[in-house]
This record gives sequence, C-alpha cells and structure tokens, in this order.
Amino acid sequence: NSRLAKAYLKKKGDKEQVKRESELYFNSLIKKNPDNASAYYGMGELYYQQRRWGQGLFMLNRAIELDPNLWDAYSLRSAIYYYKSEYKKVHESLYVALKGAIESKDLSSKGRILGRIGTIHRSLGNYKEALKYLKQALQISRDFGNRRGEESHLNNIGVIFQSQGYYEKALVYYREALVVNKETGILRSKGIMLGNIGNIYFYFGDVYWFFTITKKC
Repeated sequence: NSRLAKAYLKKKGDKEQVKRESELYFNSLIKKNPDNASAYYGMGELYYQQRRWGQGLFMLNRAIELDPNLWDAYSLRSAIYYYKSEYKKVHESLYVALKGAIESKDLSSKGRILGRIGTIHRSLGNYKEALKYLKQALQISRDFGNRRGEESHLNNIGVIFQSQGYYEKALVYYREALVVNKETGILRSKGIMLGNIGNIYFYFGDVYWFFTITKKC
C-alpha cells in the first residue's frame, strides 16, 4: 500500500529533516522485511523528490517486482522516465498502471494516474488528449472529495486553455481552483494561479487588474 509511505513523507517539520528520517525509516522497514513493497515505494518516492533518478527507478522497479498491483509505483516511475526524456517508457508505465487500476476497480489510483497522464500530455503540447484525461481525473477527485486533486486538475485545465489562447475559459478554471484553494490552503499553488490570472489580464491590456492580482502572489 503506497498510502502509508506517502503519509510518512508528508510529515510536518523541517523538509530536510523529514527526508533524512524518512530514508532511515524506510531502510529499517526493508531490513526487517526485504519483501516490503511499500517500503521500496517510499524510498522510490523519496529519491524522486530528491531528483535521484537512478536510485528512484531501482527502488520503484523492486516495488513493482514485489507487488505488480502497486499502481502508484508505475505512475511515479513514469514521472522519472519523463524527466529522463524516455517518453516511450513514460507511456508504457502509465498505461500499464491505468489498465491495472481499471481492472481492479481502484478508482482512487485511477484518478491519480489519469491526472498524471493528462499532465504529461499537457507538457508535451498534446492538449486534446490532456483535456480528455484531466477532465476524467477531475470528476473522480470530486467524487472522492479529494480537494487537492480537484484544485490541481482545475489549474492544469486552465493552463491548457491559456496555452491555446482561450483566456476566458482559462479564467473560469483558475477561479474555480482558487475557490478550492481556500480549503486546501496550499500557498504555492495559490501563487501560481494568481500569476496565471495576472498574465491573462496583462494580455487583455488591463494593467490595473494585472498589478492588483500579481501583488497577491
């Protein structure tokens, strides 16, 4: 189960201290039980956060070997392949994960995987495909009450419309995301969204609202 590993990595406190403690914790779990797939996943996610791609891939591959149904491991592995520009492997990992999540009726994992697929398509400029997957992910997040996921997907959809010049549509999604952000309280996300909105007002030539919005970033 990847949720326990994710929860441990989200502990509050000094980020570097949490990372050091997390590495010790996951290593201790592996030492106690070398077949603990969740612990290997935790190490993989930790190395992903530290951009240690080779070590991250090793840990995630081991997690998948131990538990072929650990769909989050496939999804996270695809993100590392993306940063390594190995796009064929990105799609292979994601679609294996999506197929598995659908077959096992794991809707929570399915939503996360759809969101990652959509985000990758967005970054590659495949906007039609990106929208298809992100809208599905958005609906699943809403169904589950996953407000962080909902906020992220709304923002990504806004970015897609903004990138294509559909500024009014982009504003609708950014504003929805900001409403959700009042619940999540993620300041970094709020700053990014306000910056995007400010850029749209700048494009419109509305200097007053550009400066009003960007001052809040």
